[in-house]
Order: sequence, then structure tokens, then C-alpha cells
Amino acid sequence: MLVRLYKHAELMEESESRVQMSVYLRTPADFVARRMLDAPETYRRWESEHNRLMHTVSDRGHLAEQITALRTAVFALVHRRAVFEYLRKGGITGTRRRRVLALFYGCRDSALAESDEERDAGLPMEPLRPLLKHRLTEARRAILAMPQSPDQEWREVQIRKPNGDTQRMRTIFGAD
Repeated sequence: MLVRLYKHAELMEESESRVQMSVYLRTPADFVARRMLDAPETYRRWESEHNRLMHTVSDRGHLAEQITALRTAVFALVHRRAVFEYLRKGGITGTRRRRVLALFYGCRDSALAESDEERDAGLPMEPLRPLLKHRLTEARRAILAMPQSPDQEWREVQIRKPNGDTQRMRTIFGAD
């Protein structure tokens, strides 16, 4: 069976079409994408970073390697997003926000606790950290090792294929 690799241009086209669809959709992720479309400099930065990210996928020589690279990229994006959601939902600002960011992206010896009470409240969780990291590593390995079925197309790909029997319809959100 001959399996075709994903080319960089195809990956970028799919990503860009998803961003363009955000104009018509109403999820929180689409709201962020719409804001990005309204700021050309932000869009250029996203496009540049996403271009680099998609090269890590398309530069692989086998489909299985491309799938693993794509899954790895998704993990990195989800983990990065989780930090910022934590900051937003927790209302963490100012010095404490900078310390949280330093913990994940800067020097690794920062501490989150601002007082002795906060530090003492976190102590019972400290012994669990190695176990949690181990479980996360196991889960990541299991997902990356999931069976890859290149003979089956994703449902999204199947429903997007033109069949000659379709026509563009008006949207309920405004002009096409």
C-alpha cells in the first residue's frame, strides 16, 4: 500500500483555512483567532511560528514519523496553553505572574508561594510531584505509540472532499 506524506504547503493550508473559519464560529479558540486576524503583526508572528512548527512535521520521511511529530507538537502547544489558562483563571497578575512564567520558561528555582502560609499549604503536594511527572510521561508515551492507521482517513478529511453534489450555502452569521 502506498501512503502519501503530508507536504508542508498542505499542512499550512489546512491551518490557515481553520483560522479563516474562525470568522464564522463562536468558540473561545475562534475568538482568539479572530483577534489575531484583526492584528496583522500578530498574524505574521503566528504564521512564522506555525510555519516552523509544521516544518518539524513535514520534514519527516515517513508517515508514522509525521504523525508522531504532529502529536509531539500538539503536546507542546497544549502544555504552553495550560500555563496561560492557569494564569487567566486564577487571576494571577504582577509579580506573581512573572514568577509563574519564570518557573516554566525561565530560571527553574522560582517559588510560587508569597507567604509562609502558602508555602506550608503546598508542602503536602510536594512528594506527589515525581509521581505526577512519571504518570504524565507514561501517558505521553502511550499516546505517541498509539496505532497509526494510514489506510483510514480522518472523518474531517472525508467530509471535506468535494463530491460534485454540493453548493455553497448562506451562513447564519452574516455575509459569506
